[in-house]
Amino acid sequence: MAKILSPSGITIEYFSTDMNIGCLGFFDPRIALIAFIPFGILCSVMGSAGYTISLLFYSPLVVSNAFLIEPLVAQLLGFYFGFDDFPGIMTFIGAIFTITGLIFIDRASRKTCKQSE
Repeated sequence: MAKILSPSGITIEYFSTDMNIGCLGFFDPRIALIAFIPFGILCSVMGSAGYTISLLFYSPLVVSNAFLIEPLVAQLLGFYFGFDDFPGIMTFIGAIFTITGLIFIDRASRKTCKQSE
């Protein structure tokens, strides 16, 4: 098991399957089924399909930057399924800034497309 020393001096088992401290916590038997079915299949496969379909309506620049919203969505899903905390105020503030940036990018890309026609 690889161990690292945290800034506080506490040794952390980084590659542990403990769902609270390890980066492989999704293998913990208590949450493995929930981690793989809804998150693994629904979010990954369906989410990627949604991004691909959205390329029909938005520029690739907007779609690629929309991936920045995923941390908020993932934490909300984790809260819904009961194994994560509700997102904090900083997460929502970051999401607001990200969505505002996406709106500006979308407007600029649409304006550029209209000018090139």
